[in-house]
Amino acid sequence: PDSYGVSAIESVPPRWQPGESSYRIGDMKLYKQFDGELQKQLAWTLLSELEKGRYPTFFYNDWYNNRDEVAVSISSVNFRRAYDDFMSCVNALLPFSFDDIAYTVLNHEAESEKLTVASQRKLKQISDYLQVDNDLELVLVDAYTDSLGARGPNKELTEERAKEIQQFFVERGIDADRIRTVAHGEDRPIKSNDNELNRQINRRVVVQLSKPSMIEL
Repeated sequence: PDSYGVSAIESVPPRWQPGESSYRIGDMKLYKQFDGELQKQLAWTLLSELEKGRYPTFFYNDWYNNRDEVAVSISSVNFRRAYDDFMSCVNALLPFSFDDIAYTVLNHEAESEKLTVASQRKLKQISDYLQVDNDLELVLVDAYTDSLGARGPNKELTEERAKEIQQFFVERGIDADRIRTVAHGEDRPIKSNDNELNRQINRRVVVQLSKPSMIEL
């Protein structure tokens, strides 16, 4: 359009549904020199109306003559097959995004080498994501422990824990070359080591995912 406007959207019944009435489902803003666009919730509503066999219809004033109204309908004919394919694709998507797992802290149970239940769940999410996203530049696994015990054994312990996480990914088909492990031992604590709760927080493995930088030419 040459100027700003608003298109009203109504759900219009098909001719083979006599007695059914039209009803308004929302508006779509029309911006100068841009295509119209629906917000997420309204788009889902429109799909739902098509699924019912109804005709979502856009009403707006003619750009060349404001006395005339234009009505554009989306037909539900042949919609079902495409909609089923679309829903199959949606249902196959992971229920989390890159941002949800890009920086993940894994913790171990008290006095155990076993990860907490929440950490095991997070670890599986990361491995599921790695299997479908080949654009990741690096998977960095940093392992830390508390200051109890000697420095040398603590360093070895974090090396083992980092390698365990790497092996977990490799066993699920992730290329080992995409994973880098770093063992920090008791260095870089985030809490003082003066009580068990703080020491448990310091005993951690951090998994970071990174993507190549986008360079604008």
